[in-house]
Amino acid sequence: MTHAQMRQPVRDHAAAPPVTLRRDQPVSAAIDALRERERNGRITYFYVVDDDERLLGVVPTRRLLLAGPNMLIEQVMHSPVVSVREDASMHEVMHKLHEHQFLALPVVDDGGRLMGVIDASAFIDEAEELAESQRLKDLYQVMGVRVAQVREGSVLAGFRLRMPWLAVNIAGGLACAVVATQFEGLLEKVVIIAAFIPLVLAIAASIAIQALTLSLSQVGQGGGPRLGRLAWKEIRTAALLGLACGGIVGTVALLFGDGAGPSVIIGASIVGAMMISSMLGTWAPVLLHALRLDPNVAAGPVVLTLNDILALTLYLTAAAVALS
Repeated sequence: MTHAQMRQPVRDHAAAPPVTLRRDQPVSAAIDALRERERNGRITYFYVVDDDERLLGVVPTRRLLLAGPNMLIEQVMHSPVVSVREDASMHEVMHKLHEHQFLALPVVDDGGRLMGVIDASAFIDEAEELAESQRLKDLYQVMGVRVAQVREGSVLAGFRLRMPWLAVNIAGGLACAVVATQFEGLLEKVVIIAAFIPLVLAIAASIAIQALTLSLSQVGQGGGPRLGRLAWKEIRTAALLGLACGGIVGTVALLFGDGAGPSVIIGASIVGAMMISSMLGTWAPVLLHALRLDPNVAAGPVVLTLNDILALTLYLTAAAVALS
């Protein structure tokens, strides 16, 4: 599909819906009716419409075949339906298919009437290009920058876009400096504790970003229960990873010759920091979404800043208590 075609409205490329169902049909009657209809091409979803052809729901093929014969279509259909307007560009449709991971989308008019179906196969040539652009977009979003805004905005607009989140990083760095000054005596006395600060923060940041990436895929998608399960899984995974990383780093710290005490503190702090970081990365996007801030843009800078402050405070506090 050419760039010119990608700008064309979807109605120019949509196929007529092969089969439609009615919400008050029993599943058995619907399947019987489908057998009698002429079928062309691949059928991935069956769309449910009312008497005025307004789109009411969608039934995946597998769900229809596995439903009880006496169930009504309205009991097995999904509603509301993700759809596209007939005047949407093919470029918009391609990104919507990718966003929702659907194989096809219904095309509707201003009144919500089903006009056709656009299949993902129409974009097969663009699949590789989309995957690459999405990876770039995800990278920029974690950094707090939207690709479209960077490409289309002026230098001043780019400054206004990036500076607030850089300010968050600056504030976090200053806060970490304040925390470190509170433990000046400890850091002068036990040099190895200071030497391992960058490593502890780097490991904690890595687990925070991993949890953040997983959480962002659930936020805004009705994923409350799934987020709870994800959080529980992430903290257990972080604990296991922390034990492995803490054990390795703590063992290496023994080679510095300052005894077992600092080595145990370093290892244990890594375990605790990674568990805290996993929770921060999982739940920060949820809070930002609740505050009506875009978690894709804000979560990266906020999570990394808070993560550094919390991990450093935990590490130095543990060291001060254990070595006092």
